[in-house]
Amino acid sequence: MKIKLFIYALPFITILFSDWEIVNYPDNFRIQSISVDNNEIYVSSVSGFYSSSDDGGNWNILPENSNIITYYGLDLFEKIGNYLFLSQNIFSEDGYNYRIYHNGNDWENWELIPYQNSALLELLYDDEKIYSILEQGIAYSLDYGLSWTYMLNPPINGYINLLFVDDGYLYVNHGCQTYRTQDMGENWEDITGEIINIGPPDPYACTSIMDMVKINDNLVVSVYWYGGVGT
Repeated sequence: MKIKLFIYALPFITILFSDWEIVNYPDNFRIQSISVDNNEIYVSSVSGFYSSSDDGGNWNILPENSNIITYYGLDLFEKIGNYLFLSQNIFSEDGYNYRIYHNGNDWENWELIPYQNSALLELLYDDEKIYSILEQGIAYSLDYGLSWTYMLNPPINGYINLLFVDDGYLYVNHGCQTYRTQDMGENWEDITGEIINIGPPDPYACTSIMDMVKINDNLVVSVYWYGGVGT
């Protein structure tokens, strides 16, 4: 599999030949967070949570929970399977992390996830596993957040960021150090390669991998170099 650097000219050219349409939003308050799943759109606003299955033409309101403080924004708002997860960045008396389940007909009530030591900042989902960062370690859940198992971390000194998961591989990074594992952390492969060398000359330096996606059989990464340059 090849790893390619993201070229800024590509989205610029795409925008030149694109049209934007306004999606009707469900109330008069600003939208805080958006999540999508197939044809469904989910939004969080300061007044509550809504879903639409017709590109915003009509909206359904999801159950409320007075302990979720939506007007400060959320660290996480993501639909995975039949669950919608959120993590609030303001600690309430009850906790940080919630999920709500769609039973096929209706949304049930919001419930606390057992893990409440910190907010969930990111979730990746693949092959019935959810990955997250818990207390500076990588953990996975097989029951949609009810329990978590910690993995062995890659040889990284510093904060670990989850990048991407696909075809059994989990990709993580710290700065420009990039690793992947196919056996739940038992073995980590350093795939940083030429990422740290491809880019502008000194005094710029590779600072961080910002994002990773897969296009056909290629991994495409967005790289930031200290000094305000991205590729």
